[in-house]
Amino acid sequence: MFLRRLVAAVFWNSDIASIPLLAGEMAHRAGGVFNLSVATYWSTFLFDAATRSLPFHRGLWAGFSLATSLLAAVVLGWAARRAAGTGAGLLVLAIALCAAPIAFTNAYELRGPTWLTGALLAAALVALAGLEVSGALRGASGVADRRRRWLAVAVVGVVTGVNLASDPLLLLSGVAPLLGAAAGAWLLLRSPASARVARAAGGLAAVALATDLATGRLMRAVGFRIVPTLPIGLAPWSRVPANARLLVHSILALGNEEFPGAPSGVLSPAGAVTVLLCLAAVAAALVFLPPLVRKHRDDDGGLPLVLYVLFWATTPAVVGAGFVFSTLPMGDVTSARYVVPVFFALAALAGLWAARAGWPRMATAALATIFCLMSAFGIPRLVRYSEAYPLAQEGPALLAYLQAKGLTRGYASYWDALGLSWQAGGKVGVSPVEECAPAGERALCPFNVNTLSTWYRPRPVARTFLVVGLPFMSQKISDPPPASLGSPLEVGHVGAFTVYTYAGDLAARLG
Repeated sequence: MFLRRLVAAVFWNSDIASIPLLAGEMAHRAGGVFNLSVATYWSTFLFDAATRSLPFHRGLWAGFSLATSLLAAVVLGWAARRAAGTGAGLLVLAIALCAAPIAFTNAYELRGPTWLTGALLAAALVALAGLEVSGALRGASGVADRRRRWLAVAVVGVVTGVNLASDPLLLLSGVAPLLGAAAGAWLLLRSPASARVARAAGGLAAVALATDLATGRLMRAVGFRIVPTLPIGLAPWSRVPANARLLVHSILALGNEEFPGAPSGVLSPAGAVTVLLCLAAVAAALVFLPPLVRKHRDDDGGLPLVLYVLFWATTPAVVGAGFVFSTLPMGDVTSARYVVPVFFALAALAGLWAARAGWPRMATAALATIFCLMSAFGIPRLVRYSEAYPLAQEGPALLAYLQAKGLTRGYASYWDALGLSWQAGGKVGVSPVEECAPAGERALCPFNVNTLSTWYRPRPVARTFLVVGLPFMSQKISDPPPASLGSPLEVGHVGAFTVYTYAGDLAARLG
């Protein structure tokens, strides 16, 4: 029940509503330029385009990223079970499923295919190693095993490539750990089986990179262009300490230390559990790996677990370094959406203690139980927080007002526009605009993030409207609107929102 309410509430948020909304535009019309912040979300767009003819496609689109995120947790649990046993698989799955509220509100709703691909790559390494182990037990690696190996490489490589074209974060959270784990296992074990897995991982990465390039060319060939509006570069040295502090802050948030409430501090129960789970994950990598390497230099029985540990030990190191030394962090706790792979690594490594008898298993299970309970109690609070969003509260009445007035095309600030468009289900289109002063006087201009250029082409309509809401965040529209828009035909009020109705299309009067 709470998840259904959460999905319904968060799609009033323009950041979350933007992707299925833009996908719907892509599915029904060609041309125009997409303006997106960092990721291109091609895999989401392709899924939405493939399912647009289904009568329940809006529900599929709304749940796609969350469903793929949850599937990532299942794949992660499967890989842990294959590498370390049933107990480890169950504990890893429990921790990964019980994600903190901040993961559900943003990261799970936006980047599910990225998290799923990372889990698939870890599972692919474990599965490839499993084929080597089973072949060694049979005394040979047959043609059938080689075919299965390269079929897995081709399929997972194509999936990885499409998602890599969709989100450059996957380069750090998936491809780099894949190659690092495969190379590390070969250097540590120096066995023929580890060499074959390393070659397969290299082949998978090559297929992924080729598919990445092909996906970009395909999407451009069918008439779509994406302009990244937030280029990523190296952070200046003066910014690195602040990024490092924000990284710690974000990891704590992923462990329920805050959000949507105020920070509770490292010494709070939530902070202590998060720190202890992180320590358990680090300790697992340090405790499990050296004996595995010493024991299995002459046989391949431990190769799946070696690859598993190396993959998830590499992931937080690479993602954390990318976070600290890049310009991507935005300065507040919402940047936690970029470090969700660190949370998956925490779950993947801490859960390994279930494979040990005695107090390590009991202690980790207790920590996981407390963590899961905190997450369960945090979801209702997150639902209430999301439902308290002004547009979520008054949006239905605002849409009813617009439809009663026969208004179908209009404009609003970014934080109001896309949520209204998505919730209207195609009956009302609201494009985001922002305050600007191109000639030294107040004016409104097209917004440049999560938008499509065709939204701002003037159309032959009798009336359009402008919604002025609360001065939320920075993308606000001041009341009254700029005089350059002309005199409104009518002014209406719906709760905290004011609706100005104008003759003709305001697109012709934008700066």
